[in-house]
Order: sequence, then C-alpha cells, then structure tokens
Amino acid sequence: MQTVELAENSTNQLLEPGQVAEHIYFPLTGAISLVTPLVDGAIVEVATVGNEGIVGVPLVLGGSLAVRAISQVAGWGLKMEATAFDEAVEAEPALRRVLNDYL
Repeated sequence: MQTVELAENSTNQLLEPGQVAEHIYFPLTGAISLVTPLVDGAIVEVATVGNEGIVGVPLVLGGSLAVRAISQVAGWGLKMEATAFDEAVEAEPALRRVLNDYL
C-alpha cells in the first residue's frame, strides 16, 4: 500500500464510471465522494466514504462502478493496486464474505 494525499478538489477524480480499477482507496482522514454525473454536466452526490470505508471494491469483485469517485475533503489515505487486492480476496474467502457484506 502507498500513502496518498487526498486533495480537496472536486476535479481530483480517483475513479470514473465504467473504468477498470487500477487502485483501491482506503481514506484515513478526509473524505471521498461518490457522485453521479448528469447529462447537463452537474453532479449529484450519492455517498461519502471516510475512514470506515473502501472505494473501488465493486470493480475488483467483478461488478461495475456507476459513479465517479472524487476527493472531496482534504486528507490522507492508502492506495493499493487492484490486482494485489484481488489476489488477497481470492486467497482469503473470509475477506470476500466481509466485503460482500460491506457492499
């Protein structure tokens, strides 16, 4: 895992709808917003993820992400390569069960 700064900037896009995840994010401080982009360019926030959550898990578990993930409140987090996360989930069935419950 790598420590990353989460800059307060709604244009700091971490994940896009339909994108293949390269990383999974674990916010430690600050917050990541999950937003839905509208046709007119506006965005609607559908969730906020703080230190209790993970961003990008549905992509690794074979699902898709229908929202954009942006750094909304400045802070710090951890970033893990999606392939390494996927390998950990495959190696530990209990982790997959916990993640499925989280989702």
